[in-house]
Amino acid sequence: TISTTRRYNSISVSNNSTLTISGDVTLYVTGSFTLSNNSSLVITDGSTLRLYVDGAVGISNAAQLNTSAYPGRCYIYMRGSGQAFTLSNTARCHAHLRNPLGQVTISSDSSEPSLFTGTIAAASATLSNRASIRLDCGPLGGSGTGGGTGGGGGLAIVGYTD
Repeated sequence: TISTTRRYNSISVSNNSTLTISGDVTLYVTGSFTLSNNSSLVITDGSTLRLYVDGAVGISNAAQLNTSAYPGRCYIYMRGSGQAFTLSNTARCHAHLRNPLGQVTISSDSSEPSLFTGTIAAASATLSNRASIRLDCGPLGGSGTGGGTGGGGGLAIVGYTD
């Protein structure tokens, strides 16, 4: 259980392990953050996690980030240039994600989809192979009318393959 602000070189949670966040917690990670193989990050009732990551973020193989399914408990800020956020192989993530200089990739190699719930602000995003998203698509960082082509934010789908 983590209940105070901390700094780490990297965080890796795997193989059915659980990391619990209790309280108002900020984590600074100078390297990568990974959650894999049925592991989970639990944010208890009344708690909030702000995760600042300089490296890549990977959530895979049925791992769950924020098991409460309430995105308002988890904020992920990716600070590196060109770093990737990857959600794959039936993983679940419920968060507000900011990766303004990097890529977001959501996919699954299973009949069950990977699921992201929350908001995403990124340089680009790719969804494939049974990816599932539930987004708050209001303007992000602007007061425009949406549409995704102007400075007002919103959602723009530039292409997809069925």
